[in-house]
Amino acid sequence: MNTAGNQVNYVNETLQKLQKGQEIYGTVRSVSSSGMSRKISFFTVEDGELINLTYSIAELLGYKVQDFHGFNCIRVQGVGMDMIFKVVYDLGFILHSDGYFFRSRQI
Repeated sequence: MNTAGNQVNYVNETLQKLQKGQEIYGTVRSVSSSGMSRKISFFTVEDGELINLTYSIAELLGYKVQDFHGFNCIRVQGVGMDMIFKVVYDLGFILHSDGYFFRSRQI
């Protein structure tokens, strides 16, 4: 059994289900004391259910998943812009060559 292959298939299946214009929600769990990085979790709503996209986004975009008080988060470095928007823009660009394919919203 190819575990890495199964993980890639799961990531692809999970993210390919997302529709154009679908909202991806981000929650900032922590901001570093310097303000230079954030730990963010990502979700979407599908058929009335909250779906955690953090792991799938991390795998596709090359982020490491970190635990923060029991929540899976992506550590995003940078300052001077909306980092939730940045990650969602990068996701749309990688999957569909359109950074505005998805909508981002902070919760």
